[in-house]
Amino acid sequence: MMGEIYDVRSAVEHLHEYKYLEEFNREIRLDLIQKEAIVEWIARSALARVIAQEALWKHFANTPALSEFWDLPRDIRQQIWGASVDIQAPLSGFRAAIHQQWRAGRARKLAGATPRGVGY
Repeated sequence: MMGEIYDVRSAVEHLHEYKYLEEFNREIRLDLIQKEAIVEWIARSALARVIAQEALWKHFANTPALSEFWDLPRDIRQQIWGASVDIQAPLSGFRAAIHQQWRAGRARKLAGATPRGVGY
């Protein structure tokens, strides 16, 4: 999953997002929505952990401290960091049916139309 997310991020960074968006494909759009939820969950979880756990502050205080943290053996880093983030957690209640086409990028551009009034 993380490799797939990296591939999407790389495509967007290098202005190749059209590979995912040019032709409308509901399944691809739903997959992108799920990947976005995972990325946001990882970022929020990591920031919350660093802010809430005072023991981590010294490892994230500055660039040299961060470099030292990443130079530690993996098992030591895991011991300091704690449990891994469950990347499936944000998808536990995901239901594709609630993601209307306008939310996945296919709404018709009608003058004054709102998502509720598009008629999907």
